[in-house]
Amino acid sequence: MDKCDIIQQIMFDWDKYSVEELFEMTKDFPLKLLRYIAMEHPDNFVRKAFLELLM
Repeated sequence: MDKCDIIQQIMFDWDKYSVEELFEMTKDFPLKLLRYIAMEHPDNFVRKAFLELLM
């Protein structure tokens, strides 16, 4: 799966994955994409988890 597919999975099908699985899917992402997910994700819990990951 390429990064675009992973981002679509995270943004639209996040309820299928645990937070740990989401982190594993994005482990090779640059900070720019992680910040994007942290700011734009529709679910507050996932946004908070990615913001905490960045800190």
